[in-house]
Amino acid sequence: LVLVPTVAFIIFIGEHHWAARYGAVLTGGATLVAFSSAACSDPGVIYREASQTGNEGDVHSCRRCDVIRPHEARHCYECQVCIDDLDHHCPWTGKCIGKRTLFAFHAFLICLSVHILFVVVGAIVVFAVK
Repeated sequence: LVLVPTVAFIIFIGEHHWAARYGAVLTGGATLVAFSSAACSDPGVIYREASQTGNEGDVHSCRRCDVIRPHEARHCYECQVCIDDLDHHCPWTGKCIGKRTLFAFHAFLICLSVHILFVVVGAIVVFAVK
């Protein structure tokens, strides 16, 4: 969803001005790096350890996956695991957005917004001048 429109912009609009070409490569590349970081990182899965006991401080037992988890952790019904500080299950990345991937996900949203803005404004400018 990002790569095909970016390549089309580079081919059709980028030929008119070098700034459009390099700007699309820069913003598109940053978007893909941020997306890869959010999609390929561990969101904070709570694993079952042999030494877990129910007598620790602020912990709870998950009824679905039978793991001792911190109070902030929630069970994801899509992934069937508990995630530390679960924000949501993202259909675009195909995984949960939790404590460890929230910064990368926000970076992806910001980069995507800047990239879309650049592509739309760049196309309008090129077509208005043409």
